[in-house]
This record gives sequence, C-alpha cells and structure tokens, in this order.
Amino acid sequence: MNTEENFKNNIWWLLQELKKDEMSTLKSEYISFEYSTLKDSPSIEDQRRIIRFLEGAKAIKISRDLFPAPFNQAITGSIGANVYGIKPSGHLIELLQPTFNETYKLFETTTIKKSEDITTSQVLTNQKTSEQKLVCVLNTIKEEFELGTHSGWIDIPASDFSPCDVDRDKLSRIISKFTNKKIINQFIFIDSNETKDEEEYDYDVYRLFLPEDFSKKADDFTLSVLNPMGYAELKKVTSNFEDMRLHPEKYQKQSKERAEQRKKRTQKMYAEIDYTDPVEKVAWGLKWNLVQKLWLVYTSNSKEMTIRIPTTEITQIMSITETRGILNGLKEEGCFNEWQTYQGNYDIYLIEDKTFSETYKHIKNVYDRFNTKNDSEHSEEDNQTLKNRDIINIKSLSFNKNTGDFTFNKVNGNFTPKSQEFHFLKTILESKDNQSDYATLISKIWNGKPNSKSARNDLNIIVRNVKQKLLILPKTKSKNPDILKSIKNLGYRIIVPK
Repeated sequence: MNTEENFKNNIWWLLQELKKDEMSTLKSEYISFEYSTLKDSPSIEDQRRIIRFLEGAKAIKISRDLFPAPFNQAITGSIGANVYGIKPSGHLIELLQPTFNETYKLFETTTIKKSEDITTSQVLTNQKTSEQKLVCVLNTIKEEFELGTHSGWIDIPASDFSPCDVDRDKLSRIISKFTNKKIINQFIFIDSNETKDEEEYDYDVYRLFLPEDFSKKADDFTLSVLNPMGYAELKKVTSNFEDMRLHPEKYQKQSKERAEQRKKRTQKMYAEIDYTDPVEKVAWGLKWNLVQKLWLVYTSNSKEMTIRIPTTEITQIMSITETRGILNGLKEEGCFNEWQTYQGNYDIYLIEDKTFSETYKHIKNVYDRFNTKNDSEHSEEDNQTLKNRDIINIKSLSFNKNTGDFTFNKVNGNFTPKSQEFHFLKTILESKDNQSDYATLISKIWNGKPNSKSARNDLNIIVRNVKQKLLILPKTKSKNPDILKSIKNLGYRIIVPK
C-alpha cells in the first residue's frame, strides 16, 4: 500500500471514530476526541495530520484543546502546556454539517478495504515495539478501570491482552513492572487449570488491585514512554507548581524583584529615545502598528486575558521577524505572560491589563512626538534633553563631550574639540571608573601612535596643559585641587573630591 492509500485509510478510520462519537453524543454537545494508542489505530502524528486535514476541509472545528494532567484542570494549565511545548492529548470537536457527512460518504465509497491475507513480512512490519506493548497493556487495564464497576480491584481475562502482542510470561513481567512502579498495588493470576471451587472463572484471569489515583499514574507513565522529553517538562512544571504552593512568599519576592527590574529597564528605554534618529522613528512606528492591533482585539473581546489573532492580519503590516521581536519586547515590558503561534494564529496569554494599558499610552505618546515634530525642530524641553546627554558630570566637574565646555567648581572654560587636551579629557572621562591606560590615551590622541617612552613624555605635557586650564597649576595660583592622578606603569585616573 502506497503512502496516499495509507493516508486515505487512516482518514477513513478517524472519520468512523468521530461518527461513532456523534451517534452517542447529544446534538448540543461537542465530541471529545482523544488520540488513540491502540494497536489498529494510526500513529498519533498521523492522527494529528488527519485532524489538520479535516479542519482545513471545513469538516470539523476544534473548540478547545485537551491536555494531560495537570494541564487539564484550569485555563492556566492549558496555557502552561503551550508554554512548555506539551502537545494536546485530544480536542473538543464540532462537526460542521453538511460538509462532515459529505466527507464521510466520499471516503466510505472510495476507500479501498483490502481483505487479503497478511504476509509474513507484513506481520513482522506490524509487530509492536516494547514501548507500544507496555502502553497497550496499560490502556487495556485503564479501560476496564474507567468502567467504574470495581471496589479497589478489577478482573481482566488474559485473552483481553492478546491485541498487545505479548505472551503469558511477557504479560506477567509487564504487570510486575507496573507493580514495582506503584501503578498497581498488587496482582494475582488465576489459572483456570488450577481453579478452586470458590473461584467463579473457568478461564485465565488477572486480578489487579489498583490505587485510587490509578488513572493519573497511568497517564504519567504513558507520557514518560511515548514522549520522554514532554514527561520531563511535565515533572518540572508539576514540581514548580508544588513549590509555589508550599513557598508562596519566595515567588512573591521574586515576582516583585522582576517587576522592579522590568520597570527600570522600561523607564531607561523610554528615556533614551532619540527623536532625531529616522531609524528609531520607523522602529517605533512598527511597534505602534502592532500594539494598535493587539489593543483593538483585546478591547473588543471585553479585555479577556487571552486573545487570538490570525497571522495573516499581522503579516499584512510587518514581517514575521519584526512581529516576533516586538512581541518579545512587549512580553519583557510585562504586557502579557506568554505568546505563541498555533494553527495559523498568534495567541497572546494572560494579558496584564494595567501594564498593557500604560504601555499602549506610552507607545502612542512616543509615536505622536515622532510625527508632530520635524527632525530639525524640537521643543525647548527636547533640546535641553539632547544637550544633557552630551554632558559628563563627576561631582564638581562638568564636561561637554561635544563642545569642550567645562565647569570645575567655580572655574569655567573650554577645550577646543580638535585639541589634544580635549581628546585626553574626553577619553579618560568616558572610560570605566574614569581611568585609562597609556596605550589607550596615546592611541586616541595621536591615532595609532605606539606606546613609547617618547609618547608618554608628550602625554605628560598634555596633562600639564589640562591642569593649567582647570586652574590646578601653577600651585602658587591654584584655585582647584589636583584631580588628575598618575598611576605608576599604567596610566591616569580622575578622582574628583566632593
């Protein structure tokens, strides 16, 4: 059977499953579909592909995704599943009529149902893996457990496990493994050949004593076998939830610290906007376009905590890369908890109304300021802000790194921007801890001049000139303390007293 025929047969299998559920479900209810791991079912990945195919054909509509425990308990659980990459274990599905029935009839009449004998090679191909056998046995037990007719134990005929492709010894070892892992409390094998008078069975039976939380333990084990990475993430999330429950004060403190750090970063970002930069103008324009779209959907949805926007509506105004960067930035600003792309949509989770509202207003103000002024025309406030960015202040010393104007205590003056003294002072003031080595200073002043004894002697002359300009020298007429300190075999440092 080729790939196309196999896929058609798999579609027909899933259509039949949905049809059976439709017949047993009230018309007003959604169909609850769980991905099957049974022997005769397609692989889970093929089942996901078929769901996408039927959804694209408008035969079904997914109302809600279903997730394994603990993500199946509340809205935050399903959000956490998306954040940690846990795929849905099923869906609540609405059958879209008449398209669904038309699709069903089409595959009913065109799907090839072969009744040929299975060849030896096919048997070998269809043999289950060890993992599949484990899951099959566990699912057989779970199906009997969920009938709810037991009182702490269930009896399952050994023949019920035949679809799992395990012999008697293998089956007993598998059930023993479940016992060791505390999924099963205890089990007894009732051999029909040795049945005593008080036993009611004349066939081989496994009597299993199960814990009350058997279903959860079975789901966890199944996930650990079929998706080890997903199980590891699930355990991590579960552990975090439990730790948060036991130590809420720790997480409250961490949350408060993160909020303070976020606030400082955001304030710094808005304070450093260069309204003369055309590139920044374009960037903030893109940000404003996306925020408008998010705000429109958010407010029209009565400010629901989670919103969904088709990706096509965003890609009309900006690229995927730009969108991703802006969404990550808004997340860092605290507008929402998480976002992701899913089934052709941008999903935005756990929106923080207060933060999002404030951010919307901030971005709008920035956009308006960019577009209500010409690049060469700034208000007096803007000009003062730009001017202040050019000034380096160290206690009683103030230096304009563009014009060379300075104030040191009550002494005012200017270092010509093209002078060696200007480059010396600018370099050392812009250096970490106002300290710079000989090599850096010489290179900045003379553009690549080697660090030699001669160059250091020339540098000493420049330092003397700077001190004279600042009225540190001559000492007989000095009005200011000596703030330029020589560091032996290293360079110079500025230390300004209070």
